[in-house]
Amino acid sequence: MENKKHFTKEDAAFFILVAIIGISFSYYTKGINEAVNNFRVENTQLGQASTVIPVKTPQQLLPKTKVLSPNGGEQWIAGEIHTIRWEGISNTKVQNQVEIVLFPWSAKEEMASTSMTAIIASSTSNTGTYEWTIPPTIPTGDYFVRVFCITFANCVGSAGDDSDTSFRILKSGISITFPNGGEKIARGTPLAIQWISANIGKTDVDIRFLGYVPGSDKIVGTTTVLAFGAKNTGSFTWNVPTDLPTNYTYFVSVSAAKTGDFEDRNDKPFTVGEGVSSLVVYCAGSPQEKNIIWKATVSGGTAPYTYVWSGDDELVGDNLLIQKEYTNTTGAKNATLTITSQDGQTAKTTCAVTFSTRGK
Repeated sequence: MENKKHFTKEDAAFFILVAIIGISFSYYTKGINEAVNNFRVENTQLGQASTVIPVKTPQQLLPKTKVLSPNGGEQWIAGEIHTIRWEGISNTKVQNQVEIVLFPWSAKEEMASTSMTAIIASSTSNTGTYEWTIPPTIPTGDYFVRVFCITFANCVGSAGDDSDTSFRILKSGISITFPNGGEKIARGTPLAIQWISANIGKTDVDIRFLGYVPGSDKIVGTTTVLAFGAKNTGSFTWNVPTDLPTNYTYFVSVSAAKTGDFEDRNDKPFTVGEGVSSLVVYCAGSPQEKNIIWKATVSGGTAPYTYVWSGDDELVGDNLLIQKEYTNTTGAKNATLTITSQDGQTAKTTCAVTFSTRGK
């Protein structure tokens, strides 16, 4: 007589458990693959095959993260140690790992996730702080940081976070910002030489002008001293001679007075010629109580100019100098300035200001 095996309750429970595990694993791996596909981009600047950058963020996989510092308006010096701070929350006892990446502020404006400057930390514990020694090779400029989770299985909540507005990294020394290469300056017009400095004290500066045969390191004539012992204000205006040769390329240099320390030159040569200079604009803000006075600096192009200001807290304006009252004076305030000259040139710049916390 044939023995028949009965289908027991224990058998049913076993098959149900197997089915649940299979479905759960399927959703888990689908989530992991989806996250990896959404986060994998090519990193051409650093010469690595690829890196994890949050381009699309599956809400169910990432931790609640908020960048606290740098979050806009800070000035950090290359070569120094600074603390990156963020808030991060996990729903498990397993410690999440985060990646921290540095981007130029232009990438934020252009939404270009592949133009990173450096990976600050490829994998570090989600403790909320990271001590970063800024490489001395980081160029002077405006940046933001991005913090996001990379251990997908242990992360929940909202996406990673970026600095709200730009912060600035400065080389220790002097960095020329204008002219910095490729500009055309009209003969007989004022040239506003601009630079920024850090960690050089109250040192005055010497400013020089050099001409070169194009494509060579042969100096034309002698170096012209434009100023000896000028105040280190970050700006010096020089009237370009009307007879300056147009068939050479030119550099300016700024260095500490007398010693020649911290010397910097424009990264690439500029040229001079007839006609109209390249349009160049800068902006700066001066905080006063609850107000910020925003001021534009413009050179080149053909006057008159049109000014378009925009920014945080519905900032708008159409003049060289504007004033804005802010109801919230915490954190950095960001402004964007676009100027158009009569000859049709357009230039755009951004600037940020943080209200003083003294006395609060």
